[in-house]
Amino acid sequence: MQSSPQSATKNRAQLILQLKKNANSVNAHIKKHPATQPAPLSYSQERLWIMSQLEPNSPIYNMAGAIQLNGVLNTVALQQSLNEVLRRHDILRSRFVEENNRTVQRVVHNKSLLFKQLDLSNAVEQQRLFDHCAQDFIRLPFNLSKGLPLRALLTTLNTQQHILLISLHHIVADRWSVSLLMGEIAVLYAGFTQGTPSTLMELPIQYADFSLWQRQQNETVEKHRLYWQQKLQHAPPLLELPTDRPRPPIQSYHGNTVAFELSQPLSATLTVLAKQKNVTLFMIMAAAFSVLLSRYSHHKDLTIGYPSAGRNQAQTANLIGFFVNTLVLRCHLQDDMPFSQYLKHLRDQALQDQAHAELTFGQIVEAINPVRHAEHAPLFQVMLAVQNVPTTALQLADLTVTPLTLANEVSQFDLTLFVEHVDGKLQGFCLMLLPSKIWQNT
Repeated sequence: MQSSPQSATKNRAQLILQLKKNANSVNAHIKKHPATQPAPLSYSQERLWIMSQLEPNSPIYNMAGAIQLNGVLNTVALQQSLNEVLRRHDILRSRFVEENNRTVQRVVHNKSLLFKQLDLSNAVEQQRLFDHCAQDFIRLPFNLSKGLPLRALLTTLNTQQHILLISLHHIVADRWSVSLLMGEIAVLYAGFTQGTPSTLMELPIQYADFSLWQRQQNETVEKHRLYWQQKLQHAPPLLELPTDRPRPPIQSYHGNTVAFELSQPLSATLTVLAKQKNVTLFMIMAAAFSVLLSRYSHHKDLTIGYPSAGRNQAQTANLIGFFVNTLVLRCHLQDDMPFSQYLKHLRDQALQDQAHAELTFGQIVEAINPVRHAEHAPLFQVMLAVQNVPTTALQLADLTVTPLTLANEVSQFDLTLFVEHVDGKLQGFCLMLLPSKIWQNT
């Protein structure tokens, strides 16, 4: 799904402006280190690594995207573009290994991308075969200690139609990274089809440099820890939504997706309301979503997880890597509280959260130290993501590019609500645990 060009440009300008402001901080400068030396994992990577080792054959942390390419495709130039992106970003050529009783990321030099090709031009049931092969491809686990965390599959439907599938492990990328990756592919492909070299500037730092820098920022950790401890003290451990079946004793990650779209008048009304109340679309959606959750669960105190870009330093704006952080919104609802007042309450809280977003979700969990339960995630079981990652319509030379929506069969939470602006309408999807586990299809 794509944001409008105007919205994307505005979001990018606002985010880059904030990053430039943060660059003036004394401790904000990230230094370059030799790529020949292993680097520690960032705090977010460390938590993800531990979780992935508990279920090494699970695709839960796989990220995938697909685009359809109509026109005469230069396959050699496309593969060359992918390999150049791989060369530029060390994180995409990194292996995660144990050295001296700790996990480090080590860059593999002179490595090419695993680029597979599938020809379905003569297939009878083309769509069914593609769907089957695509699911197998995106669900294939990564071996992070031996292989690369990125792979690509190019499917040929006919001489004028191809589908490019890209799969990454979340430990090396986030949604912002995917936008960067596709943008670089577009620039490189345009040049390589003409036989010209890359025009992209070399990156001054790499993700490993950020990881090293992050590990040195110990002075501010304590104040952030105190904020989250106070905020989430005595928070309910579980949002008990009504289900058709008992929750399994061990958390299941099998999910089902339900898409939705709000009408243009309603979308416009919500946008106007956000401007009138001096809040973001995320705050509007969080207020409405939490009221709905409260009505179904009968909880007046509940928590919702939400993503934060995690790129608080200007130098990270053009890096592919796992920067995104997860924060926790605590929603206190009162029967006699006007919606406008409740909206202000969430606005103030979300702004305070951003001031303490340097603490990663793993560190927040450690600070709260909740009682762990195998059947559900800690701190929250419902996620809200409102798209604000800077994106632009992807264009490849002499090709018509159409983003494709892949079936998502993996759910980390009971419910995940994803919302974004597309062509003047709010649309998105709700990802939930597989209906056969706790809910029935309706």
